[in-house]
Amino acid sequence: MEREKPEEGNGPCPYEELAREAWESSAEYDGTPWDETEPVARELREKKKDLVILALTDHGKYGDTAVAHAVAASMIFHAELCIIPLTPATEPESETMRHSLHVADRQGIPVTWHPYENGLKRKLPSIAESVNAMMLVIGAAPDREPSYFTVKKALRWIRGSRIPALVVGGQLPRPDSYRSILLPLDTSVYSKEKALWAGYFHRFYHANIHLLYKNYRDDYLEQKLKANLQFTEKIYRNLEIPSTHHAIDDCWEEIESYALRFAPEVHGSLMVCMTTRYPTPADWIFGRKEKRLLKKAKGFPLLLINQRDDLYVLCT
Repeated sequence: MEREKPEEGNGPCPYEELAREAWESSAEYDGTPWDETEPVARELREKKKDLVILALTDHGKYGDTAVAHAVAASMIFHAELCIIPLTPATEPESETMRHSLHVADRQGIPVTWHPYENGLKRKLPSIAESVNAMMLVIGAAPDREPSYFTVKKALRWIRGSRIPALVVGGQLPRPDSYRSILLPLDTSVYSKEKALWAGYFHRFYHANIHLLYKNYRDDYLEQKLKANLQFTEKIYRNLEIPSTHHAIDDCWEEIESYALRFAPEVHGSLMVCMTTRYPTPADWIFGRKEKRLLKKAKGFPLLLINQRDDLYVLCT
């Protein structure tokens, strides 16, 4: 995996477009054309508040895998990386950690280590806000494997977070990771932010986006789904983000569960999901949807977004 660069004949990459717009609208702009190699452009980029990816590690297999995925996300979004230890380091760095830090250094990703401290769960929201964090990366293990985070514990930490949480398992990122994004759509009114986040992976990384949705027989549900589809299509059309539609007939399971089984057909490597804000009686009996999905995913990366009253828009 390498940082995206402009392709000849296809114009600048989205990151450079955003940087150019920021330069030309700034008070310092004097008519000098944007050029990454010019000192004035570099100074402008240094003045911009950089985005940060937070990675939580317990220095074990799943924690260090989370750091590896956080490095990949930092490459995609041109973000800095902040590693937060969940436990004091008692052993030398693993080969996985050393390799991840080497990749970050080679790619020019600034890496900082947050000091270990007690009460981290309570302090994490303020840490995220203070560093302008855009994403949290957590490695969650199956219940019987040794790790700081099980699925249940990871969800307790994610609940209430104002930034998305990328939950991964023990599998390291592949060269084609995050090139194929699954976006399951349903009738929920909280689909807008989910559609935006899937779109970011194309804007920054030219990922392929696959929209999956059921063909409802009920007219009311069909109309609600249609409204969400129209909103998503409008966003993607305005941002020139291509997507592939997959309409599913006679789908008896949740569309997210179907998407997990469908993923190998399109080499999917990430699914974007919303968490549950108001649990139903069924959620209390069978578990919230995100908990069921994480158990079914078996380490397949899920980007979990908490439902919010306001809409988070990624600023770069």
